[in-house]
Amino acid sequence: MNTTTSAPPPKLLWQREPADWNARPCLGTPIELWFGPEDGRRESPEEAAAREEEAKDLCAWCPVVEFCLETELALSPFDQHGIRAGLTADERRALIRRRARRSGRATRTEAVA
Repeated sequence: MNTTTSAPPPKLLWQREPADWNARPCLGTPIELWFGPEDGRRESPEEAAAREEEAKDLCAWCPVVEFCLETELALSPFDQHGIRAGLTADERRALIRRRARRSGRATRTEAVA
């Protein structure tokens, strides 16, 4: 058992949205594009990959993708869901862990492992 104590996650500091926030391409898209089917239906791996690729393609040309990413990374690894800022929840959790290691701070998921 690892007894590493972890620092509390950084406080989420809400920042004012950038001026071009309302120009983001995700506006008006179906929520299922970002989080998968809402009706309880399971996606095949091929369907999930195609949906994730479509969502990531929208993020690739988004004018506020950096703001979106930093907002998501301020959340705990346990609060990562769906596609945000062009990354899956797993990709964002990995980024959170890498940043924590670089700063010398263990994340809660590492402290439990």
